[in-house]
Amino acid sequence: MSFRLVIPGDPRPKGRPKFRVRSKKGPGFVQTYTDQKTQKYEAHVKACGLAVMAGRRPLEGALSARVTAYFTPPSSATKEMRAAMIDGGLRPITTADVDNIVKAVLDGLNGVAFTDDRRIVGLVAEKRYAETARVEVEIWKTKGIIERLQEKLLKTLARARKALQPRKGKDDAE
Repeated sequence: MSFRLVIPGDPRPKGRPKFRVRSKKGPGFVQTYTDQKTQKYEAHVKACGLAVMAGRRPLEGALSARVTAYFTPPSSATKEMRAAMIDGGLRPITTADVDNIVKAVLDGLNGVAFTDDRRIVGLVAEKRYAETARVEVEIWKTKGIIERLQEKLLKTLARARKALQPRKGKDDAE
């Protein structure tokens, strides 16, 4: 089972945590919170995920993910430079950190596409240029040793069944 999603709009990195001291008479405590822009982006990611999941249950077990963030080339780029960017010859190295983009996307999909982002055991992430800014996400179940053994066993059983079936030859045509 897998999950594919396109999140339209500019990729947004997870913002740094914010802190504030809260107190009412006496010693205060530090409260940590997420900034408004990050909260808004994660809500956008969640809404896109809910639309794609359409009532399906979140994925469970060991999962792998591929996250590709697409940025539009800067308006200052020449035609040749823009073509190289779109073709993948030039990559966006001055934009947001790819790990922070992944963090915002996975946090937004937490509880929607998968039960918890701790289930992500494999990850491929990259930044590219494209005509349309977006983030593409693919999440799939990672095959562990048990799943691979089950597949191998099923293939062996299928071959054995096929070998045990009576063969129709020239003698059977009577």
